[in-house]
Amino acid sequence: VKEVPSGDQVVVVASNALQGVASHAAALPAEKRITIAAINAPRLGRRDGTTQDEPFAWGSRENLRKTLIGKPVVFKIDYAVESIGREFGTVFVNEKENAAYAQIAGGWARVKETRNANEVSPYAEQFKQAEDRAKQSGLGLWNKKTEAQEASVRNVVAIGKDSGEELISLASATGGVVSAVVEGVGNPHVLRVSMAEASTCTNATVFIAGITCPLWSKRTEGEAAQPEPFSVRAKVMVESMVLNRDVQLKLEGTDKYGNVYASVLVKDPQGNYTVNVGESLLKAGLAKVVDWSANIMSSLGASKLRSEERLAKQGKVAIWHNWQPPTDGGSTLSDTFKGTVVEVVSGDTILVWSSKDKTEKRVQLSSIRAPRQPSKANNNVGEPFALEAKEFLRSRLIGREVSVKMEYTRKIPIGGAAATNESTSNQSQQPSRELSFGTVTIEEKDKGTVKQVNAATMLLVRGLAQAVKHRGDDDRSSVYDDLLEAESQAIKARKNIHGGKKPGAPRINDLSSHGSQAKSKQFLPFLQRSGRVHAVVDYVLSGHRLKLYIAKDSLSLTFSLSSVRCPGKGEPFSEEALRFSRLHCMQRDVDIEVESVDRIGTFLGNLYIHPKGQDLSQLLVSSGLATAQEYKLPPGASVIQAQNHAKKAKLGIWQNYSAEEEAEKADLAASKAHADATRVETIKLRATNIVNGNLFYGQRADDTTSSLLEQVGRLSISSDGPSGNYSAGEIVMCKFSGDGQLYRAKVESFDIPSKQYQVFYMDFGNREKVSASSISPIPLSVKSAAPLAVACRLAFVKSPSLEEDYGVESAEMLHSLIGSGQILAGRVEERTSDIVQGKKPE
Repeated sequence: VKEVPSGDQVVVVASNALQGVASHAAALPAEKRITIAAINAPRLGRRDGTTQDEPFAWGSRENLRKTLIGKPVVFKIDYAVESIGREFGTVFVNEKENAAYAQIAGGWARVKETRNANEVSPYAEQFKQAEDRAKQSGLGLWNKKTEAQEASVRNVVAIGKDSGEELISLASATGGVVSAVVEGVGNPHVLRVSMAEASTCTNATVFIAGITCPLWSKRTEGEAAQPEPFSVRAKVMVESMVLNRDVQLKLEGTDKYGNVYASVLVKDPQGNYTVNVGESLLKAGLAKVVDWSANIMSSLGASKLRSEERLAKQGKVAIWHNWQPPTDGGSTLSDTFKGTVVEVVSGDTILVWSSKDKTEKRVQLSSIRAPRQPSKANNNVGEPFALEAKEFLRSRLIGREVSVKMEYTRKIPIGGAAATNESTSNQSQQPSRELSFGTVTIEEKDKGTVKQVNAATMLLVRGLAQAVKHRGDDDRSSVYDDLLEAESQAIKARKNIHGGKKPGAPRINDLSSHGSQAKSKQFLPFLQRSGRVHAVVDYVLSGHRLKLYIAKDSLSLTFSLSSVRCPGKGEPFSEEALRFSRLHCMQRDVDIEVESVDRIGTFLGNLYIHPKGQDLSQLLVSSGLATAQEYKLPPGASVIQAQNHAKKAKLGIWQNYSAEEEAEKADLAASKAHADATRVETIKLRATNIVNGNLFYGQRADDTTSSLLEQVGRLSISSDGPSGNYSAGEIVMCKFSGDGQLYRAKVESFDIPSKQYQVFYMDFGNREKVSASSISPIPLSVKSAAPLAVACRLAFVKSPSLEEDYGVESAEMLHSLIGSGQILAGRVEERTSDIVQGKKPE
């Protein structure tokens, strides 16, 4: 029995109807509509509710439906009435039970009275006796109670195709799952259902979620088109599974037109709703996954649909008989290896050091997407929980050995995906990069047992990533269903990205940026007093130079080892030192001891790596990748001992080390140092300008200085007047306001409001502002001569600056000692450059 339209009608088809359907069949298998002879059942109202049921009509239909639907029957056509096009017959269930008798005995139909001898049933006497017993018992339609009569009439509510939200709201009380009976099948994936509850029956049209089948009924310009290939087979299969069957509908959502999409479940042989109609159609190769529709389903439900479709494609079943696997966009990998995680790039990307290949491999976690980190592509504004996802992965994976199973690759356009309206050729020409995806597992102890835990699962179950909604042909994780289940747990618990509450933006004091020297010095006393401070290595800049983040104080700073130095960029073993520090320190938890800060704001000190507290300086030196700064260390320090061992073993930078050559170099250096110590350079000079109590400008007291000053003194300002604008750095003649004499000067700047030039008197070391009338071009003969003013600093002492307490008094004291123009005898202790002048901080 295929269908039971009413309490006295059935539709039957051959038991093997589905097996006999060809792929290009244009018509459904033959079926026969039989009106059960000798009985009359109450008539049902119209589906749209415009007419009401007769009392007990719905109960009559339901009794016959539950008795016959889907069961094998034997029938005999007793007679036909050609004027109305009906055939009347007797139907037996299991070859013994008369369907007409069952309806009469239950009070769901009357015995039909007829005067035509051809229409008299041979079972008329049995029918009459059963009817009398039903009347006496008041069964079914023989129940004359008013309330029973009224309750048997349904209140039919019809929900249109564009009113799906109304149906969704009705089902919200039951979690979106409702029981229904399928009243009709249009196209194979479109069902007409009725949902009876108490005295109300809701009729609606429902689409099977996540799939589409070949179309059975399609109109083109007002005319019916031929059914698509495999549409008849799909329709027959759906009808055999659901037509007039009890089903459960899990309402997934609606489309933009208001159509309802639902997962449809039917009973298995044990009577449980476990058979998914959509999955069954995909498995049989009679449907395709529709991505937008699958995306409104749960991740696990959509995954099962795509899995069944993928298996049907691989088996080339039904509509996939000509399917060929795609050749572009990705490829399957089978590489499996173990390695150490050296960097967590983001919440779904890590770098793994393979000790076997001696290389770093970039691995994207398969089938998940973590929130994006701040980058140029998103104007340095990351997505919520991006930092939390990265930090969680760092805390669980960094420095640990992991097992990596590579699964697939994918080409990603550089600079974002190509626009959808571009031609295929333009997209193929767009530069791209290939990403490798894999499953990463680590060993975790759980109640004494060691088990492999998937890193992607850990992120998903905490709501720090989302499972990727793959298309049907896409490669995916080998444990994709487990990932979807983990994500569903996080969604139910409303964790992190599923909770709707965004984390606050981090506030960081960045001492690592250019120009933060003064700020670094402010934090120095605090870090020195703190002793060992916990930090995380954010990045390794070189073998001995790192960027750290101190979470407790929200500090980001640059840190350098104080007692060792690694080879600089371009020097031998610089790359090896960088790789060593990355492998041992990158994103690790460390402790630091801050000793000082250098002139560019880098903190100097020692660094100890968790969990064993290993000294990075000693590790680098013992591996021959750094040299100890012995002048900063006490004799016999462990770092010096480690360096001596590395020298003896000729490791790294000491591979060509020779003790004899080292001794010779030491002797030469000692001899040179002694010669420098015994050589004394003396000069005679006059102080010309006192800058502060420590610094002054002076002229050498010799014939060259006197000659040049006399030559300049004979010059005068050009009679033609000023020649025009002067640029910064230009050498000119300038009249000094103090004595009205001309001297050589260098133009430093022009002040627009006052229309004056700032000049530096290069032979005396003083400055002033003058008008353009005081400036004149200088003859080439004196312009090319070297400046006479030399910046001098008193050795071994430090005086306060002019802005500090006693700074002015200090400068006045120095002026009183040397500022009278007397000839001074100077002994040079150190020379930083031949001439230092013209700079603001002299």
